[in-house]
Amino acid sequence: MGMPGKGDELGMFKTVEQHDLLIKGDILPRLEKVELIQSETKSEIQDVKSEVLGVETEVTTIRSAMSGIELTVLKDGAQTRALLHRFVDHYFDSDGKAFVSRETATKIKFGTKEKVWLAVIAVFASGGVTIIGNVVVAYINR
Repeated sequence: MGMPGKGDELGMFKTVEQHDLLIKGDILPRLEKVELIQSETKSEIQDVKSEVLGVETEVTTIRSAMSGIELTVLKDGAQTRALLHRFVDHYFDSDGKAFVSRETATKIKFGTKEKVWLAVIAVFASGGVTIIGNVVVAYINR
């Protein structure tokens, strides 16, 4: 092979110049766009990480508060039960005395006279006076 001539050097210079234009005009702007998008993506990822840490902190705080509320409710329930037990003991006066159940309580037996009086009272209590009054008025007006 021989030595390259002046024509070969000119062709090589033009090729280098074309590559330079291609790099500066096409490849570098694309590369800058990719780097910008990469930078924005990193920033967004960092924002998401910060939000996740914030949510984790809030969840921990809520769990702690829930535990506190559960303990408070349990304590209040125990106190309420103790108070109700004292109230029931006092109300039924069950301090060692026998409690009379419904089965052993004596039943009241009514005679005919008491039954009639209860029926009359029931009629008056249920608005029967109005009905009886209307019947009497209708009978008189006849």
